[in-house]
Amino acid sequence: MAELGDYAIKLRSMTQGRGSFVSQFERYDEAPVPVQEKVIAENKARMEALNKE
Repeated sequence: MAELGDYAIKLRSMTQGRGSFVSQFERYDEAPVPVQEKVIAENKARMEALNKE
C-alpha cells in the first residue's frame, strides 16, 4: 500500500494525464523483516513516550 501512494501521480505523468488504475485487495503477506523491525521500533518509541506523560 505504501508504494501506491504516489503511483497515480507517476502514472499520469507518464501518460500525459490520461492514465488511471484500480487497486483491489488480494491478500495479506508478511512484511519483510526490516519493515517489521522499523514498525516495532516506532511503536515501542511511541508507547514509551505515552507512558512518560
